[in-house]
Amino acid sequence: MKDVVMPMAPRLSRGSHRVPADGMCVMELASMVAGEPFTDHPRCVHPTLAKVARLVNDTVHDADRQQLVPLLPRLMTPPATDPAAPLMIALSCVDSALECAPHWSLRRYRRRILRQLDRLGQHGELSPMGDMRFQLTVAGAIELAVGVVQHACRGALITLLTDAATTHAALVPPADDSAPVEREVEAAEPDLALV
Repeated sequence: MKDVVMPMAPRLSRGSHRVPADGMCVMELASMVAGEPFTDHPRCVHPTLAKVARLVNDTVHDADRQQLVPLLPRLMTPPATDPAAPLMIALSCVDSALECAPHWSLRRYRRRILRQLDRLGQHGELSPMGDMRFQLTVAGAIELAVGVVQHACRGALITLLTDAATTHAALVPPADDSAPVEREVEAAEPDLALV
């Protein structure tokens, strides 16, 4: 996949913003590139991957945040329909964090995710209580992984997000059209320069 080149790309900043003139996070930039309404919850990014991206965006140093822009094509793949995708993205985050720091809580989340993947594989769907546990596990694992990486080896936060995006992309069936996201990003460059 080729790199996104945005000569006058807006400066990414922490948090969510009401309008582009106030600044934008990487997910708000993704919404603009995709032609969606300005939001930090764009439809063009899997919701779990978007959560990871928002956390990383808000955690990295200001000087490093611009490194998130070239990740847009990986982040903006069509959302995977596989019900295991959120767990797989969370597992990727936990595994990336474990490479930085073998924290016992990360190992516990990893076991919990693997058990839930096994249950999902056996039953195909979860009970309402199982689904709630599923969502809590995914959110808790991602937040812990980003927090551990932030404190243990901050420089690996972008790698954590890259790994999560790669995991998600592997779950998406290949499209007939070659690299539609990259063309959308390139087509949006002039609009971004005006922001």
